Amino acid sequence: MIQDSKTMQLSKEELAQFHRDGYIGPFDLYEPEEMAAHLQALRPKLLNTKKAIYGDGRTVSGSTNLANYDRHLDIDFLAEHITRPEIVDRVSSILGPDTLCWRSEFFPKYPGDEGTDWHQADNFSNVAGSKHPQIVWPEDAEFGGTITVWTAFTEASVDMGCLQFIPGSHKSMNYDESKSMDYNPDLINKVDKDGVRRGFFGYDYRQLQKDPNWAPDEANAVSQVMRQGQFIIFWSTLMHASHPHLGLTDNMRLGFAGRYLPTSVHVYPHSDSLAEFGGSASLDKFGNVLTSGQDTYGHNRFVESTVNGYRFPTREVSPGGFGLSDVQAWLLGTCRELGLPAEDVSANFFEMGGTSLTAVKLIAKAEQSFGEDALLPEDLYSRSTLSEIAASIERNSGDPGSPDA
Repeated sequence: MIQDSKTMQLSKEELAQFHRDGYIGPFDLYEPEEMAAHLQALRPKLLNTKKAIYGDGRTVSGSTNLANYDRHLDIDFLAEHITRPEIVDRVSSILGPDTLCWRSEFFPKYPGDEGTDWHQADNFSNVAGSKHPQIVWPEDAEFGGTITVWTAFTEASVDMGCLQFIPGSHKSMNYDESKSMDYNPDLINKVDKDGVRRGFFGYDYRQLQKDPNWAPDEANAVSQVMRQGQFIIFWSTLMHASHPHLGLTDNMRLGFAGRYLPTSVHVYPHSDSLAEFGGSASLDKFGNVLTSGQDTYGHNRFVESTVNGYRFPTREVSPGGFGLSDVQAWLLGTCRELGLPAEDVSANFFEMGGTSLTAVKLIAKAEQSFGEDALLPEDLYSRSTLSEIAASIERNSGDPGSPDA
């Protein structure tokens, strides 16, 4: 693991903004000239899918190519990119110390391409051919979704099709992902919605609406202009879209998204293949990448290196990596799993929304991880800041070290 005292965690103010808006950024990662050089070297590798883990002919569909999913598993630059401390530290400050990257995707938009329609994604069963959830949070988690880190590999202006967000819309789902959408690649670039060409790669996302008469409040939409080499972080449950590429330049817009989860989330629990957008691919060669901390659950498949032998670095975030003890880091991550906006250990469990039911869940999780009576109800209710709760767990368990499971 990489151990580095210098971290790039989100600040308390940034975390508060993220919990309020559902996104944060953009942040600088590469200089434009640096990113342009990387992209020039990357292009021929993207065209060569011989080593891609979804590289057979069935992956090609009307508007997407599953062969270009998860290219971080066969292209070393992308492997390095998804594990960059600038990204992983910020993701860990949201999700907790133990994180993984389960998917990466390219999002090209060529001159004249339609905008991407408004959408949210919770368990990603919406486009799965099996309709099974692709990610499953623990049963007592009060939310789902994934953290998406979207990097502008080229300039992303309004005219070229930059992202759009509706701030604060990540807290409730407007779509039912168990519904079906009809796939029709002939509709790509041919649908006009309220004067804007918008589509969803051959699907009509409106078919998933819980209320057929509902429409996104675009008056509150924010256009996320980004220069080449910047990245932005957002919940997949945030209402997001993109503008059309107006074709005022011959240059394409290219985004690259890495998707991150805490290791407690189960990835592809019901699937041995991908079937999306008219293409299909086996998951035989798939594996998650451990990006920070450790995996203590054992229900996910991991890979340690790319097909070329490049070993994925894992950020060591505790003990002390972020100025936290193991128990404090565990507690922050667990509170976030339970749907609480835990920003730092000075937060009060009940003041940030903890209820008696949430308390029962936290006590059970502490017992599972640190042993019987690790967190007593009377301790939780009488000393309820996260630092005090962590101290109670350390005192009751007699071990200030790592959780057992």
